[in-house]
Amino acid sequence: MAQLGEALQQRWRERQPDLVIVDFTLPSAGLAAQTMGIAWWTSMLSPCVIDTEDGPPAYFGGLQPVTTPLQQIWHAVARRLTRALQRSLHLCYRRQMRACGLPGIYRSDRSEAVDSPYCILALGVPSFELAQRWPAAVRFVGPQLCTPPSAVTAPNFVAGRRHVLATLGTHLQWVKQRMDGVLRALAPQFPKVIFHCSDGDTAAPLQPAQGNYHRLPYVDYAQHLQRYALVVHHGGADILYACLAAGLPAIVYPLDYDQFDHAARLQVAGAAWWLRDLNGLPALLREALSADEAPSGVHRLQAELQAIQSQARIVQVVHGFALTGAVPPV
Repeated sequence: MAQLGEALQQRWRERQPDLVIVDFTLPSAGLAAQTMGIAWWTSMLSPCVIDTEDGPPAYFGGLQPVTTPLQQIWHAVARRLTRALQRSLHLCYRRQMRACGLPGIYRSDRSEAVDSPYCILALGVPSFELAQRWPAAVRFVGPQLCTPPSAVTAPNFVAGRRHVLATLGTHLQWVKQRMDGVLRALAPQFPKVIFHCSDGDTAAPLQPAQGNYHRLPYVDYAQHLQRYALVVHHGGADILYACLAAGLPAIVYPLDYDQFDHAARLQVAGAAWWLRDLNGLPALLREALSADEAPSGVHRLQAELQAIQSQARIVQVVHGFALTGAVPPV
């Protein structure tokens, strides 16, 4: 972290920016800007992980809104555990943290010091989240959907047939292999449906089809996602918002990190089916494919995504800051 900060400071001494927008996974970049007196903002891909005073705490398996006093107690305990763990980690690595410009993990106002105190660009929709009271720096600007261009051959879509896409992100190869085995076995149970399973790797080899099952190297969401009837995904922020923007129903199979929290929010919103065990996939597929239309939450969130105009909103916030030196409301 310290080496990255030093490298960035060296670059910025040659040409100092007016504003630095830092991904939430690289707080050292923001702290380096802070040391040089440069304004910096945090870009937050998953707003559900922001430390708030209400709503379910993140990273506890996908907690949902409180409905009983016992759940309220558990949420309070979980929030305290999270803060205690973060303080303990800072204590263990305090020398390295201080070298990066992080003397404490929390500020006096109880906001997290790894996030910008000026502006946190929350790349989501506020109604999708379960918290109501956010840090003052938070500005919801909507998801920034982007599919890198590639030269991968487009999937083959069969006219008159419904297609299901399974995509599980990029880093958990063992789960992809298990999903591949499950889909190969169950595809014959749905002879009128074409299954595509994406490796998410443009360099992966194209494999021969097995009946109505196809394992593909890569699927370009921007070009092809709207052609699917249903998507099975892991609950990553990019794919979940891509599905909502396309008005697609989904079966969400969370695997790690914030994905369980995304699954909980999709379920609460009535926008997806939560698959907790791969053995339950055939039953959920039957339920989803037999539905006359997508769950009502999908259409509601799709309309909100269209209304938020995410790219224009970010331009609005940056432009307002450039004119006044203050972060405008949205």
